[in-house]
Amino acid sequence: MQLAGTLEEAGEIIRDSTMFVNESFLIADGKTGKAIVVEKSPERCEVREPEGDRIVCANHFLSPVFQRDARNLAYMEEGTSVVRLARATEWVEAHKGEITPEAAVSYVRDRKVPGVNEPVVGNAAAINMLAATHAVVMDVTDGVMWVSAAPHQLGAFVPFGLDNFEAPEGKPIFPEDPLLNDEEYANYLASLAALESARSQFMAHDLDNAIQDCQNALSLNETDYRAHALMAEIEFARGDAESARAHIAAARALHVAYGHEREALDALSQAIDGQDARE
Repeated sequence: MQLAGTLEEAGEIIRDSTMFVNESFLIADGKTGKAIVVEKSPERCEVREPEGDRIVCANHFLSPVFQRDARNLAYMEEGTSVVRLARATEWVEAHKGEITPEAAVSYVRDRKVPGVNEPVVGNAAAINMLAATHAVVMDVTDGVMWVSAAPHQLGAFVPFGLDNFEAPEGKPIFPEDPLLNDEEYANYLASLAALESARSQFMAHDLDNAIQDCQNALSLNETDYRAHALMAEIEFARGDAESARAHIAAARALHVAYGHEREALDALSQAIDGQDARE
């Protein structure tokens, strides 16, 4: 890609490459101010043009030729790309004409999910799901990119020149996310450990310790739907259908990210209903 001099040349390089999975490539030209998305599967390659003065990209394909692509449709149903694309589009529209590098940093740190008023911590449907090793913001017109320090998108964003990768004069370092300055991120990490312990205890049929660990996970991160989903399973195993239903509702209210997780909650809810009918 570094050998391409135009968007067309970059597109041809991608078109001629061999792919084993579906991939989207967002390419921007600082000389012309234009950007495109190249959508490439093992069998096909399509170029998506901007809609007006913007183009937004997540992980699934939008070109008409891929509307019936089985791999693409399955990914849209199971994954989080559709939700993240909707949030990206919403954000771009709300900041139209005001998307500075600093604003773009706030975007890649965005932790909103549908139906939840407050930012969540660690939800895979959020732009910042706390999974990426780092994030990059590029001003291709100015020839500058900002790369985040660890962890994830939370560390300071440090500028580099695209020509020589040295610190460009007059370009600021954007400070670390406030999430790192209080106990919330540390609590998030502790909650993951508690949740993993709860799963292990549950699999070992130690329900008392499982529920204790799961309650600890929720006390550390009350926005984690996964802890509520596991609590629902534990409570059902303990024979407390009412509590299980309450935790299913709580999980759904925090936006369950993946299709298989939603199906598991639906199956659990049906199992509870079936048990009630038999009684």
